[in-house]
Amino acid sequence: MLVNENFITSQFAWAILAAVVLFTLGLLIFTGYLAFKSHKAKLVSGQETLLGKQAVVVSNFQRQHGWIRIQGELWQAYAEQPLQQDTQVEIIKIDGLTAWVKPIKM
Repeated sequence: MLVNENFITSQFAWAILAAVVLFTLGLLIFTGYLAFKSHKAKLVSGQETLLGKQAVVVSNFQRQHGWIRIQGELWQAYAEQPLQQDTQVEIIKIDGLTAWVKPIKM
């Protein structure tokens, strides 16, 4: 026989195998924890973050359409009633690139 089978099986390093398995398991748990944590994090960008925010009407609305400024950006907006320039509004819905707004009662 070319290989001594007793030598191979008796020299198998169970400690190394256990260390590799534990390390892999720990890495998997840590990665899962980070994924879960990032999934539960508050949104910081995207259209969803604009809902409920306040904006200012930039120009008078024509036929219920106009422009608003929110967080330094100009957005096309729609309102159920005509709005005047400098009116404070709240964003209630985002439809594509159009924000639906309602005036804020002062």
